[in-house]
Amino acid sequence: MSAPHPDASPVCSSEKPAGRPIPENPDALLFTAEAAYLLALSARTLEAMRLKGGGPTYIALGRRAVRYRRRDIDA
Repeated sequence: MSAPHPDASPVCSSEKPAGRPIPENPDALLFTAEAAYLLALSARTLEAMRLKGGGPTYIALGRRAVRYRRRDIDA
């Protein structure tokens, strides 16, 4: 097993999982992967919960796009 690269810095929790900071504004719309990360779930689990009628409240944007309001995730 190799040692970590000396220039490697720890990943800030606010920079996961989409490679951008997760918005802290309660009205911000989050991608499924971001919401799942904050809930400590996989994106697939969150999608399955949504399809079965459970999980946090979501917003459908068109036919395929789904977003979660930050305040619903933090509740």
